[in-house]
Amino acid sequence: MRDICFWFDKPAFAFEGILLQATSMYSKGRVFSFCKSEVDADRCGINSGSATKYIFCHGKSVRELLSQNNIDAKNTIHIVNGLFSFALDELCLLRSTCPFKIVCLTEPVSCMSRLPKLEYLYKLAKYNNRKRDVVKFIDAVIFLGQNGPKLFKTIRWNFKYLEISYMPQLNSSIIQRPVSVDSSGRFLYIGRNNLREKGLNYIIKWFGKNKNQKLIIIGNYGKDYKRIKKAVKKHPNIEQVESMNMRLLFDFIISNNVKCILTPSLVDGCNVNNYLSIASGTPCITTFNSNNYEMIQKANSGFVIRHTYKEFEKIMDNFTHLRNDKVHDLSTNALLYSRERNAFNEAKRMLEFISTI
Repeated sequence: MRDICFWFDKPAFAFEGILLQATSMYSKGRVFSFCKSEVDADRCGINSGSATKYIFCHGKSVRELLSQNNIDAKNTIHIVNGLFSFALDELCLLRSTCPFKIVCLTEPVSCMSRLPKLEYLYKLAKYNNRKRDVVKFIDAVIFLGQNGPKLFKTIRWNFKYLEISYMPQLNSSIIQRPVSVDSSGRFLYIGRNNLREKGLNYIIKWFGKNKNQKLIIIGNYGKDYKRIKKAVKKHPNIEQVESMNMRLLFDFIISNNVKCILTPSLVDGCNVNNYLSIASGTPCITTFNSNNYEMIQKANSGFVIRHTYKEFEKIMDNFTHLRNDKVHDLSTNALLYSRERNAFNEAKRMLEFISTI
């Protein structure tokens, strides 16, 4: 009997597909999902029937939560969502007297190198200081995205590691779906309303110039939400809707004839949109600044560009003039790749990796 405890600061929007699969297939013990805060509950579907059964902490300590759920800390693997997880410090203290295992889910800090130099150096120093405090307690790292191990090696973080893709859990037997490149098809941006970091400044600028193309922005959170909401009112070809969970997003993409998902990020440790584009068979335009851009390249399901408006404008102009059969090929390639990298297979790989720790 060996239980697994996941510790999240907030509901696991990106990780839910793998979490659900791991919970259902793990047979050597129980799986618990602890969560500090209900922030983003609506976005993650917690208030609309999420299948993940979170145990919200409500101010209780790690020790209290383990005791209340009859969890033997000595024979448990604890998986925390990053080096700054609310649970990590207390787990490290418990670890000094109790020999359990700690695994860290983390995005590579090197993806922040696209930030202004002083901001990047500050964050890098913060991570390295944190590493000094907790490194001796961490047994392994699970990287988010295929580029993670390479980036971590550049700053000499030497852990046993696994790379996984955060593929969403979708109840779909879709083999092929029609994607229209004409004016009835829509482009889609999903996520945080940050103009610079997420490339929304480029997106809004291009659609402001191309009134015959339609854009939907899904997301009502982020530091620039009010500015973007105001900007959208000036452009009748841009629509903004509230955040939704992964399963609703998938249905939305299909029912709204989305022809391409846009993710021209300046900084993105693990771009959920790239995973969603693969799972839904939707072409994608992303940047080399997204840690998981290699997935789009390997699948041949979209285009990867440098983060400049000139390149974004060029690829958007080219995409709108692609023949239907070329766009359909991108869609089919995405679906074929999703058969290899899906939530079931990624959860299986994760559990096999955990069993070796």
